Amino acid sequence: MISVENVQQAAKMIKGKVIRTPLVYSPSLSKIFEGEIYLKLENLQTTGSFKIRGVTYTILTHKDEIGHGGVGGGFCRKSCSRGCPGCQAGAYSGNHCHA
Repeated sequence: MISVENVQQAAKMIKGKVIRTPLVYSPSLSKIFEGEIYLKLENLQTTGSFKIRGVTYTILTHKDEIGHGGVGGGFCRKSCSRGCPGCQAGAYSGNHCHA
């Protein structure tokens, strides 16, 4: 189970490496769903996806296992879904990457 402490630790590790994206109130969705709806604008990440958060955390917590051989293979197989975030996160850990 993921604890609050796990989330806080992950937030510290990725701080400065991913954008802290804003929550923006959506009047139209709030009206439709009869409640306050906010959108988390993860499309503002440099890779255009929220996946940079998890990929960066995963690579940083496993960089000793990855070594200097680089990040690749099945991890960065897709060109933009995981590949772009994977390569960016690989660079943060001091590794090279091939998507």
